[in-house]
Amino acid sequence: MTRRVLGTALVMALVTLGCQTAITHSPTTDEQSREMRYSLLSLSGVTVVASSTENSFFAASKVVDGVLNSAWAPLFSDPSPTLTFDLGATKVLDSLAIKLSPGGTQVAVAIWTGSAWETIATGFTPAEATLASLNLPDRTTTKVRLTFSGTPAADLLVCEVKFEGTDPTPRPPCDCKVTGGGWVYKLGPNNSKVTFGLVAMDDKSGGAKGVIEVNDHTTHKKYHGKVDRIVCDNNNMTVTFSGTLRNGNAFTAVVTDIDEPGKDDAFSFTTAGFSISGLLGDDDFGGGNIQVHRDNCP
Repeated sequence: MTRRVLGTALVMALVTLGCQTAITHSPTTDEQSREMRYSLLSLSGVTVVASSTENSFFAASKVVDGVLNSAWAPLFSDPSPTLTFDLGATKVLDSLAIKLSPGGTQVAVAIWTGSAWETIATGFTPAEATLASLNLPDRTTTKVRLTFSGTPAADLLVCEVKFEGTDPTPRPPCDCKVTGGGWVYKLGPNNSKVTFGLVAMDDKSGGAKGVIEVNDHTTHKKYHGKVDRIVCDNNNMTVTFSGTLRNGNAFTAVVTDIDEPGKDDAFSFTTAGFSISGLLGDDDFGGGNIQVHRDNCP
């Protein structure tokens, strides 16, 4: 690399004026120089953090500002210059292009797995090259880290960065559906038996459908309702659904599918003037089965 001593103000002026030929750069801390070329490649919609920055004129944000003839420069003393990109959303990356100063720079590409950084690709630019292009394995991530080596930090300028990729294919959520029937006992002087039957599911349009019937065999009251809201917690197999009874009162039911066939399953039902809850699978307390249907799960 040609080394000439230029004042920093002059180098900044050349960059600002849009110099598209190789220029030299003199830092404020010593009299080393850098040579660089520029590119229109850019990465928008992300944020970037550098391991170090020489000054605000050469800030890390320059590599994603989409402005011709702007660049990032690390401190001369940076032993391992890096750029870390927050993509702002989960992406599937398939290629990378970096415009940077010539000089035989090694670039390592790492992605954030959620708990650690994993290197997925490395590339090397010949001494006179200014563009590093890398094909990446299709990996899903929210953050990317580029580590540069092989070129002294004093000679490194990164002009623009561009990632190619796609949004991950959305996977459908689990279908929200539950069926069941059985009995529980309402504790009291007569320990009245309460039977129930139910089916509830989402209707794929943000609503819900289904019916529930609860019969108190002591008072002979029947509670029949239609479902209009449902929430499934697929982590613990609990479903909460609600709706309106024939008498106009609202109701809420919560059921849990613990084991098969009905062992330790749970049922509760609440409406104005009446509530019941209990465990199934034990004749002393209740019986029956709750079945949460986990269809179309990722």
